[in-house]
Amino acid sequence: MNKKILFFMLILLLLFVTPKASAKYVIDSDSIEIIRINSLYIEQPDKIFDEIEVSAPEVNDLQGVFTITAKDEISGIAKIELYINDKLYKTFNYEDEPKEKREIFEVNVKDIPFYESCYVKGTDFKGNTKESEKIIPNTSRINDLTDLLKFRKLQNSQMVSFENRDLYLLNDISLLSENWEPIGSENVPFSGRFHGKNHTISNLQITSTCDFQGLFGMNKGEISDLSINGKISSGNELKNIGGIAGASDNFIKNCKSNVEITGYSDRVGGIVGVCSGYVGYCMNYGDISGRESVGGICGFSSETYIECCGNKGTVNCSFQCGGGVVGYIELQRTDKNCAITQSYNSGQVSGSKAIGGVVGGAWNIFNKSITIELCYNTGNVTCSNEYHGGILGGTQNDLEFENTDESKNIVKYCYNIGTIKNIKNNLMIFQITHQCATVIDSYYPATNRNSIYFGTKITDNLMLSPITNTNSLIYKLDLVCKRSMDY
Repeated sequence: MNKKILFFMLILLLLFVTPKASAKYVIDSDSIEIIRINSLYIEQPDKIFDEIEVSAPEVNDLQGVFTITAKDEISGIAKIELYINDKLYKTFNYEDEPKEKREIFEVNVKDIPFYESCYVKGTDFKGNTKESEKIIPNTSRINDLTDLLKFRKLQNSQMVSFENRDLYLLNDISLLSENWEPIGSENVPFSGRFHGKNHTISNLQITSTCDFQGLFGMNKGEISDLSINGKISSGNELKNIGGIAGASDNFIKNCKSNVEITGYSDRVGGIVGVCSGYVGYCMNYGDISGRESVGGICGFSSETYIECCGNKGTVNCSFQCGGGVVGYIELQRTDKNCAITQSYNSGQVSGSKAIGGVVGGAWNIFNKSITIELCYNTGNVTCSNEYHGGILGGTQNDLEFENTDESKNIVKYCYNIGTIKNIKNNLMIFQITHQCATVIDSYYPATNRNSIYFGTKITDNLMLSPITNTNSLIYKLDLVCKRSMDY
């Protein structure tokens, strides 16, 4: 083969074997560009921060436990920062380059102002950062007045939802000498769980021309272990006024009120103005006055279960339905348990009509009974018009002139030793109840006048046994009713 043919074949070989020229891509570590390679877009590797998160699970009332997790597979975690209320609280610095870091630590929340959010920020060894989502802790602490006012602002403005959240009062608080705006309202009710931790909020001052007044306006959550003292002056014909809450349709337990309430409002109570749900282990020491449905514990009670409550304040009802424990109680739903049990009154009760030592008026449209059981009254009861009783005042037969069967209202294992006075007719003195009730095993002083019961069924209605007799019902009732309230 001649040299010309060999040279020509070599040229052809080189043409097919030599690679074609291609674009050259350079990855710049300082660039934030997205690089295109083979029609695929990939984020620049050294700008990737894998993940960072913080969690605040259920915590107790003294310490907050936060779990922080950060992960960076490219360059490792250099620093983690925890922010509470948008302020830096704690920083973790690392000298090595771990790919993943998890921190679990406790925070003494007594040292932290009331907080509503927290988040974490992570930084890797190349300076890249990433923030977690903000989380709302399940528990908030109220240390002082500043925290309490902040809680009220967040609640009433709907900036934060406190539904199913626990709030703990960690110290006694004295309010400012200015008109108090209640926590929660009819339109924006409180729906969390407020734990008073047996602390006291003092100097409550309210002068209002609006409904739903008290430390809380409207409660749809839980309020417990709280004491309150102060004064409320309400305008005429307002509704739902109470020391702890203006209204509640859920849960109030182990609360004490020494709030003086004056005015001519309706549905006024030492603990709660109008309630539907549960009220238990509560005491009232403040003097209460109003126009209609006025009670030492609850003014207007609708399908409420009340137990182990006591009143020592005076109750004055200028119109109708005033009671030492409850002003007015009604039953309009068959699926509700409506009862007052193991409760007492020792304050003076006065009013125009339907006035009772324990309950002023009762209204029941179902055959299911309203029950007043294991209750007693030692306070004097004065009625200027009609319908009164040492335990129960009037019923719907008295108030609405509706035919009422005595089985709708049960007075059982109760006693009255208070002096009963009817200004309109001193010959009509009812030691237990006026009419339309079934009275079972209940006691009153043998020396006191007792008129004929109209439409009331009496079952073993007994004269009072000596209170010094440890075997008597009255002695046992004292022990039962006062065992956890009167201190």
